[in-house]
Amino acid sequence: AALEAGATQVQRRRDELGKQIEQVKTAIEQLTPEQKAILTDRGDSPSTVNIPKGNVGAVLQYALAQVGRPYVWGAIGPDSFDCSGLMLTSYRVAGVNLPRVSIQQSGVGQAIPRDQVRAGDMIFYYSPVHHVAMAIDSNRAVHAPSAGQNVKIAPINSIGPITVIRRVL
Repeated sequence: AALEAGATQVQRRRDELGKQIEQVKTAIEQLTPEQKAILTDRGDSPSTVNIPKGNVGAVLQYALAQVGRPYVWGAIGPDSFDCSGLMLTSYRVAGVNLPRVSIQQSGVGQAIPRDQVRAGDMIFYYSPVHHVAMAIDSNRAVHAPSAGQNVKIAPINSIGPITVIRRVL
């Protein structure tokens, strides 16, 4: 009898939770696109970035202004970018001329250990190098991921295996 009572209580609670889930789904469907964007925003927005002063700040601000633009292989802006094109064009703001492709860019500047990464550092991924991102801080980077995606902010360690980090400014 106690077992049956417990089973009945579990089933009743399951039914209640099912109704609550349906209410939440209905409420979400009625939200505006702006309200949905607020719910899904993980804080990875250019507006949440503290921009440093000087050339590093100018380079980072340019890169962040490209968030949302499409990835196009070989593109260097202004309407679309590939990963190395984003670095090339961003660093031009500070008068730095980088090589065109990420594997060549990975030899420019001073190598930096992961625990010393800071805003503006270029982070190179994979071996051989075939992707690059720009550090926003010690945890996040801005990059042009790949075909079908847009320039975005992501956790540094989630982008791929890090090969080398370079500081140019």
